[in-house]
Amino acid sequence: MQKKKKNKGKIKFYFLAILLVYYGYTFFQQHLQLKDLEEQKSLVKMEIEKAEQEIEALNEAIDLGETDEFIEKYAREHLRMIGEGETLYIDISR
Repeated sequence: MQKKKKNKGKIKFYFLAILLVYYGYTFFQQHLQLKDLEEQKSLVKMEIEKAEQEIEALNEAIDLGETDEFIEKYAREHLRMIGEGETLYIDISR
């Protein structure tokens, strides 16, 4: 009878030890996964902030492109257009 109680006690001990090791391992693996996910989250947040800044800059460029000053500057620099009563001089040394 004493031997059966000892064996049951050992079995319970080993079972609890194995269970504890399993839970410890599972907790450690989940901790690593959580750490990786948090890093990915911070990277995605940085990408979102960068994209929002780019969108804001593009919206400002669109607003600027609708002004008469920008249209005139673009026409002068890229299309070589001149205003009324102006003379176009071309530097041939370039």
